[in-house]
Amino acid sequence: MTRDVFKYFKYVRSLQEATGSEKALELGYQHQARGVYIDPKTQKRYKAEGDRLVPVVDEPTAEKGGGEEKPEGKSLGQFNQDAANAAPATSALPQIPDGVSDDEFAAAKAKEFTGGRNVTPERKEFLDKVSKTLVALGNRQAASEVSDEEEPESPEEEPSSEEESETPEEESKATEEPPEKKPEDFPTLDDKIKEINVEEGKNFDGSETMGDIDIATDESINRVADISSAGVDDARFEAGRKSQKQFLDHYSKDSEYRDGLNTLSKSVAKANDRKKVNEMMDAIGSGDYLREIELKKGDKRSVSELLLGAGIDVNDEKQVQQFTKAYEEISSFIGDDGYWKRGESHELVGSNLGYYESKHISQRDDLKKLDPSGVQTKAFTTASDSGSEMAGMDPVITDAVFSILPTPSRDFLSKSGSPKTFYDPREKSGQGKPNSIRGSSALHMWAMQDGRDAYALSGQRRSPGEFQVEHITPLKAGGSDSIDNFGMLLRRVNEPRADLPFDKFISQAKRKTDSIDSDISNPEVRSQFEKKYRSSSFNSVIVPKIGGSVSDLIGNDVFNKVNSSLESALGKDSSKQLKVKPEEWSKYRNDVTNYLSENGLNEGSSIKDFNSDQMNGLYDIMGENLGVDKSKLNEYMGRDLINNYDIGPRFVINKNGELERGRSGTTSSSGAILNMQNSILSDDSMSAEEKNKAITRANQEHQKFKKSRAAYIDNPNDASKYETYLEDVVSNVNFLTGEGDSPLKPGRKYDTRLTYSDKNNIDSDTINGIMSVLSLDTASVAGGKDAFSPGFQKTELTTRSKELVSGLRDKLIDGYVATSGFSADQIKNPDSLNKTQRKKIEPLISALENINRGIGES
Repeated sequence: MTRDVFKYFKYVRSLQEATGSEKALELGYQHQARGVYIDPKTQKRYKAEGDRLVPVVDEPTAEKGGGEEKPEGKSLGQFNQDAANAAPATSALPQIPDGVSDDEFAAAKAKEFTGGRNVTPERKEFLDKVSKTLVALGNRQAASEVSDEEEPESPEEEPSSEEESETPEEESKATEEPPEKKPEDFPTLDDKIKEINVEEGKNFDGSETMGDIDIATDESINRVADISSAGVDDARFEAGRKSQKQFLDHYSKDSEYRDGLNTLSKSVAKANDRKKVNEMMDAIGSGDYLREIELKKGDKRSVSELLLGAGIDVNDEKQVQQFTKAYEEISSFIGDDGYWKRGESHELVGSNLGYYESKHISQRDDLKKLDPSGVQTKAFTTASDSGSEMAGMDPVITDAVFSILPTPSRDFLSKSGSPKTFYDPREKSGQGKPNSIRGSSALHMWAMQDGRDAYALSGQRRSPGEFQVEHITPLKAGGSDSIDNFGMLLRRVNEPRADLPFDKFISQAKRKTDSIDSDISNPEVRSQFEKKYRSSSFNSVIVPKIGGSVSDLIGNDVFNKVNSSLESALGKDSSKQLKVKPEEWSKYRNDVTNYLSENGLNEGSSIKDFNSDQMNGLYDIMGENLGVDKSKLNEYMGRDLINNYDIGPRFVINKNGELERGRSGTTSSSGAILNMQNSILSDDSMSAEEKNKAITRANQEHQKFKKSRAAYIDNPNDASKYETYLEDVVSNVNFLTGEGDSPLKPGRKYDTRLTYSDKNNIDSDTINGIMSVLSLDTASVAGGKDAFSPGFQKTELTTRSKELVSGLRDKLIDGYVATSGFSADQIKNPDSLNKTQRKKIEPLISALENINRGIGES
């Protein structure tokens, strides 16, 4: 049975593989049989002969005295309707020996879909529909092409010279009535908007564009003011009400097509590999729904089966077309690396409230009175107002599109907004881990808002990567991470809003509007932003090279990577002004080469072997030419040589007050510890050999510390794990302060040319480093983050732990004595201090109280 099924498909595929004349395809003619093409408008047939298309003259019949009448062309949906109404007949395909009937094939395919499992009646009904559609598709193609191939060739009359000179296009114009206009022949408002954007630099709301920058106009501001003044029940928001209801109904539960969606996301759109997705979309574009996609070895699925499994009915041409267009539009915002592209102005403004958005949000006094439902209703009207093709898009289509996006793009939306728990209707609490339901709901909101901010309601359509899920009622004000509380805001709107109530947020927007023109419209300020943003691109390329030779920093690959990363992140047009010009790169290389020559160095010299003066000079040149901060370069060198940029997993204090691992990611290193480690790189008091040993030892100490910290997070009630953590804290601090067998000098001095502040010194960093690794800083404790402090421990400290903590306490006191002017007696007896004195060392007093509580001392 299975073998016959594959024979059936193989035969159908062979019927589809005939190729046609390039000229016929250019004219939009459809392939009908070998070398024969049909004009879909006139139903006239042409045969390809060399580089010409010759009209096919059908043989007259005795009964009709004329050529055989060709059947009128039908759509896929019409064909299947006719097939459903027709009386039972034999298959249009030639009989295959020992083959199966259409009904037997459909039944076998439906059973194959279940994998032998019992399914619900609804699921069985759906799978039957899938299998019958596959049969209908095969019959449609076979009936059309087999009949043409078996039809005897009609003798062709020699065309007259006049006929020969007439092209098919001219003949059609001369003999046919003008073709009836179809909906697709009329430009949509969205098409007009795109045309206006290109020609006049205007958005649908009347605002203007300059590159990637939106410029507010009286027209755009008045439009938002009108929306603000209209009640949410106004007829103008009817489209928004319908879209919102559809949104809430759909995403309040899991999709009935989840199995099919999972197949797309896990087997077709694997990670960032677009090969299978591209193959599937190519098949859809050519109408080849029977083309098979290999999911894994031995498992092939037809495009029709994949689409139907995800809820896209291949018989519904309108739905397929909307799916294709939505995918194309959304994919245009994704870079080659699978991540969302972000606009230039987004990157330059960062987390500051955008000036353009503030001008429109300052008109939104209605936000003070609207509940989340009202906010969504007005925002969801945006796509309809702009005439977008995404207006009224079925969430089923959004789910299918979301499932074939690259994994990084999907993950971005699923986690957007970064709550502690994420909306998931499959969980009893409605909360769980990042998931595709939440991610698809975010993408659908973006589509209903036509890629515009839910509060500003204006501007260009922007990449989903510039947006974050907004909690309309802030989480800290009792709001929840749920679809009825979601909106999509530009990051530069969402982050400034934070937990502010609407009255304060709108006041913030009004102050911004009144106080400045624009961060990015002011050429001088804009230039500073551009330089800073470009330098961050250099930083990302330089990080893995800074510990090597100078040649690694001046190679053309750095130049090319920076420019390609700018274009990937911002797009070709937006990145044009930010890219490094060849003459700029040439100047930088010459400056470095001349500097090396003056100092008796060469391009093969290793930077870590430079003395502090040589290192500082090289970093000055890089800062001047590339815009990078030399203190950051020193930090990046530490990352490369010591691998010290993080201290391991994140953690949280759960609702029971217990320590547990947080979401994926790591915690950044304490700035004080980094200073102590990275100062080794420019320490001229050691020989080159001693310096290399110190760098190696710093790496070893840091990795030990990370390992024991992670072990304690996973076993917070195991007193021995906390003891090991304290051992590694003490070992690290002693090494960095030059105690024991450390090659570093006690009381060593920093080269402050390479530090973030000339106020950094070994004593202050020792104090701040201990406060950080023991969670003794006042701000951290106040935020419920004192999980590493002695006073937090739920089990009594071991004797050894108490000794280690006591030693760290003494180091804290010694550091304060060296830097604050207080004596050890004053610090140990804070009650003897007056109010002013006590305030100066309040953080230390709080830390000592925590330590004493942990070791059982008063």
